[in-house]
Amino acid sequence: MVALGVVVVVGLGLRLYFVSGWRPALVGFPDSGIYVEDAITGVFNDPLRVGGYSEFLRLMHGVRAHLSFAIFIQHLLGLASGLLLFGAVRRAGASARAALLPAAVVILGGSELFIEHAPLTEATFIFSVDLALYALIRAWASARGWPWAILAGLALGVATDLRSVGLLLLPVLVAVFLLAGSSSWRRRVLCGVLALLAAAVPIETYLYLHRQSQGYGGFTGAGYFDAYARVAPFADCSKFRPPPGTARLCIHIPPSHRPGHDVWEFTGLSPAVQAYGEPDLTVPKPSENSQLRSFTEAAVLGQPGRYLHYVARDLVRIVDPSFPARPTALPGPRAADTAAHPRHCSITTSTPPPPWRSSVCSPATTLATGPFTATWASSGPTNATRASRDP
Repeated sequence: MVALGVVVVVGLGLRLYFVSGWRPALVGFPDSGIYVEDAITGVFNDPLRVGGYSEFLRLMHGVRAHLSFAIFIQHLLGLASGLLLFGAVRRAGASARAALLPAAVVILGGSELFIEHAPLTEATFIFSVDLALYALIRAWASARGWPWAILAGLALGVATDLRSVGLLLLPVLVAVFLLAGSSSWRRRVLCGVLALLAAAVPIETYLYLHRQSQGYGGFTGAGYFDAYARVAPFADCSKFRPPPGTARLCIHIPPSHRPGHDVWEFTGLSPAVQAYGEPDLTVPKPSENSQLRSFTEAAVLGQPGRYLHYVARDLVRIVDPSFPARPTALPGPRAADTAAHPRHCSITTSTPPPPWRSSVCSPATTLATGPFTATWASSGPTNATRASRDP
């Protein structure tokens, strides 16, 4: 426990250093401005991103109208995430030394500190998933595990409202309830059902409010653009048969010369953008979404080896972010830098804009954020840090 205390104290000190030295946040990530804008104009307005995080920003703004307050809460959630992992591993029967490792990775990890200090979904999503994991372990260990099963389901439901990938964790959670542990089948089935019902509450609430606000269902209106952009760097239509109506989505640039993900999602070079419009600004028709989905599935099934190759490279990037996502990374500016558009230019700061922003953003595209402009402006070092999926 002494070692855990040292880790927490050091982690707290690092977070206080960030909060005091770089205010109010790292706002150079392109998605940050979009989340802030959506918190102001409407959490369901973005056709590409799930609105749960913008609602978090709106709630934090209701408590204190400074972005620094929301970032401070995210740092606290980061510390709590590490403690939840420590508690989960310990209650699973491992030693304190073994439990200290995942806690230290979260509490002291440089990547974790950076994403906590940015208006991005990751800090809140990680906390929600870790809370679900801790509650799952408690459900195993408790004689009456159903309250913990409900908490696990609620946490994963909230995680799904933050990032729709949380939906994929729900069947994993239920499978664990059913297959793990030594309790009776009746108790395990009860816990699994309760977890699913609890998860459905925040998920169905979000879907209902989204449909009422935008007139169409689903978590987003243009989510399959992201799936298309994931396969675009390697999809070769000579290796599979494009489904009917999707031949125009084929890319005729050799894979070895293609830029990365963001270009195929946001720029005019993308056949999908040419066909359906830019996904941050345009909601595709249901038939167009179906075409994006069917093309993506055909590319994955037609080139499973290439798909797994790219997945493996992205897994390496979890440990080494400098590792290129593509086997043949091209020289020159990053793909993400060529993909900036007006909504990526939406945070007003008191420091000079980073070089990529000055080259693509005009004063007319800088969002006037009303009461947020003054209180959410940057007073730290130049926020030139950018997220790039594809260096």
